Amino acid sequence: IDPGALGDYKLYALPSRTTLAAHQTKQVQFVDRRGVKFERVYGYGFDLDDDANQTAPGVVEYILHNDKDSGLGLPLPAGGFSVREDRDGAVPVFTGEQSIDNTPVGGTLYIDTSAAIDVWVQRRRLTSRVSGKGDARRTDDTYVASIENDKPVPIVFDLYQRLSKADGRVTSSERPYEITPNAAKWRIALAAGERVTFRYAVEYLPKLLE
Repeated sequence: IDPGALGDYKLYALPSRTTLAAHQTKQVQFVDRRGVKFERVYGYGFDLDDDANQTAPGVVEYILHNDKDSGLGLPLPAGGFSVREDRDGAVPVFTGEQSIDNTPVGGTLYIDTSAAIDVWVQRRRLTSRVSGKGDARRTDDTYVASIENDKPVPIVFDLYQRLSKADGRVTSSERPYEITPNAAKWRIALAAGERVTFRYAVEYLPKLLE
C-alpha cells in the first residue's frame, strides 16, 4: 500500500489481520526484523547561531538505512524509538530513546541516544567578518574544531555544521566533507587516545538568524 495515498495522512498495513471489539484498545506487532544492519558512531552538530566557543560530549548515534540490503525496506511510521545494548551476554541495557519522523523506503534513520563521557568536541571561532548591506549582507566565520577520543578503542565521529536555516555554505576546509540535506558533515576516524584538529570557514546570511 502506498503510505502517501491518503494525501496528508499516512497509511500503513499491519502484517496480519486483527479484530477490535467495541471501545477496545489493542497493541499489535507492526515490524519484527532481526539482523538489521546499522552503524554505531559518535557525533555532534553545531548551529550557526550557537555560541562562538563551545565544548560538548559526543553523542552516541545509530544510523539505519531503510532499504532491503540493510534488512528493512519498509515504510516506517513516526513514533518513539528506544535502544538497548547487549553487554557481554548480560541483560540488554537501555541506552536511550528518541522520536523519529515518518521514514519512507530509501530514507535514513539517525537515532541519537546517550552522551559519551570520554569523547569530546570543541569548536572555537577564530574570525568573523560581515560584508555587504541589506539583503546582500553576509557573514564569513572561520572556526577551529577539535575532536578528542579518550577511549581505549578507535571510534568514528561525525561532526555536523548545520547550514540550511541561514542559507549557509562551507567556503573552505582543511579536511574533506560531504553535504547532507541540512548540514556539512565531516566523518573522522580516531585512534584510541587521538585528538584531531582542523579549520573550516562558512558563509551565511545573518538576517535569517535574527
